[in-house]
Order: sequence, then C-alpha cells, then structure tokens
Amino acid sequence: MLIKTISKGKGFQGVVKRWNFRTKDKSHGCSVSYRTMGSTGQCQDPGRVMKGKKMPGRMGNKIFSIYVNFFIRKNNYFFIKKILPGKKNDFLIVNII
Repeated sequence: MLIKTISKGKGFQGVVKRWNFRTKDKSHGCSVSYRTMGSTGQCQDPGRVMKGKKMPGRMGNKIFSIYVNFFIRKNNYFFIKKILPGKKNDFLIVNII
C-alpha cells in the first residue's frame, strides 16, 4: 500500500542549505559572498549552463510516496518503512480509498 505525503515547505533557499554546498573561507576579503555558489558554467564551449545544475530555488513542499509494510485492520495500525515528512509529533492523515 502506498501513502502520498507532502514535505514541509522551506521557501527560497540558497545552495548551501538546499544542496549542502561548502561555504568559502570567511577570511581574506570574502566578506559578503562566502555562501555563494561560485561559477555556473564552462568557457566558450558549450557556452551555456547545463540542465540540472544545482542552483538556488524553492525547497520542500514536494509529494513523496511512502510504502506501508503491513497494516493491522483490527486496531488500524500502520507500520511504515520510511521516515515521515513534517515536524515532530505531527499527524499524518491517511485516506483509504
């Protein structure tokens, strides 16, 4: 059985939080731009940014499918294989169709 869940939205995030990029050193004149991503493409050939480049953008608020291992109908208990999205002590609403 599959359950569809939505992860918690985090808004527009930079590359350090979104893709776990390393930051630059804070010393030696790098005052403001130590959390930037650096260069994005090559030189003249191919002369563009490749598709799928990890860049800043919206993070979270995506739909995930979670597989339920087994289900006990008598007590309505679920045993779930993955970690659930959301906060601690959050409720998961399941609609069985």
